[in-house]
Amino acid sequence: MTLHKQLALIAYDTPCSKRRRLLAKIACEATDRVQKSVYEGWLASSQRIVTWERLMAIADPELDELRCYWICERCRRSGLVLGKPAPNKATQSWLF
Repeated sequence: MTLHKQLALIAYDTPCSKRRRLLAKIACEATDRVQKSVYEGWLASSQRIVTWERLMAIADPELDELRCYWICERCRRSGLVLGKPAPNKATQSWLF
C-alpha cells in the first residue's frame, strides 16, 4: 500500500519570540525551512492533521497569523520559484 503524501506549505507570523521559536520547532520537525518562517515538506494525511493541531495549540489567533496549504501534484507543477532552491528534501523535486 502506497502512502499518499502532499506537499505542505506552512507559513506563520507572530510578534512573540517565544511562540516564534515553538512554531519553528514544530514546523521543522515535519518539514524543511525554505525561508525564515516558511516551510515545505511532503506529509501524509495523518502528519498534516497532527502538525496543524500542534501549530494551532501554540499560535494565538488574536496576535498571530498561521497558514498551511496542502498542494496537489498538478498545482505544485504550476508553481514558480525564483532563486536558487535550498538543497533539502522538500525542494529537490520542486524543479520546473
